[in-house]
Amino acid sequence: LPPIALSDRAVQDDINAIYRMCNRTGRQPMTAMDEKQVTTESDFLIYESKKLEVGTNLLVQSCSSQHRYSAQLISVMPMEVTLKRLDGSRTRIPLTQLRNGRWLFFEK
Repeated sequence: LPPIALSDRAVQDDINAIYRMCNRTGRQPMTAMDEKQVTTESDFLIYESKKLEVGTNLLVQSCSSQHRYSAQLISVMPMEVTLKRLDGSRTRIPLTQLRNGRWLFFEK
């Protein structure tokens, strides 16, 4: 398909529609300034300037559902972390989701 030329007005209408949709769902659009500092270093997760070691107990919150649960950090990989919930199940969370704020970690 050939490229479609959009007017400035059409682009602005699309941006406004995206903001309205985000406000309706309660989710705010992310900006580069909102991105959290998350890196890994051997068996450590560096999350917002806190160094979390494998074995650390955490309170985990999903930003989409506001659901919270307790878990233990059991694995730190370059692209994801693995948590063990109290019921024994395991959850893998990609570091990109931690960076963009989909999940929040609080040290217990």
